[in-house]
Amino acid sequence: KRRWPSVSRIAFSADAMQLQQDADGQATLRGQGTAQPTPRDPDTHFSYRCTLDARRGRVVATRIGD
Repeated sequence: KRRWPSVSRIAFSADAMQLQQDADGQATLRGQGTAQPTPRDPDTHFSYRCTLDARRGRVVATRIGD
């Protein structure tokens, strides 16, 4: 919401997703996507990383990059 408060569309690339899990039950999902900040703006590409506590089913951290 901070980056694109009025985002009209977000799409995640299934081909670019990578999921890794360590022995402690923490998983990391990385990938790429596109967002259309407003209906008048062109698509913007971004990367993301999401860290999950797989045992509890909770999101621990998220990060969005250009």
